Amino acid sequence: MNNTTTEIKAIVSKRLAVYLINNGFDLIDVQPSMVKQGYIVFLFNECPELEHAIDDYASKYSKPKTNNRKGR
Repeated sequence: MNNTTTEIKAIVSKRLAVYLINNGFDLIDVQPSMVKQGYIVFLFNECPELEHAIDDYASKYSKPKTNNRKGR
C-alpha cells in the first residue's frame, strides 16, 4: 500500500495556467473556486519545478507597481 500524497497547487490566473501548460506541466483539473464565487481554479501537481516556473512567469510578466498619486 502506498501512503504518498501529492500536494496540489491551485492557480487562479488563466494566463499563468496557460504558461505552465506550455512549459510542460500537466493540468490536473479545473474546478470552481472555493474562495471566490464565479471564479475557477486550475490545479497542478505542486513541485519545486512548478514553483520555479511560477517565479519565472512573475519576473517576466508582472507589471511593476507604480504610485499613481500626484505629489502635493
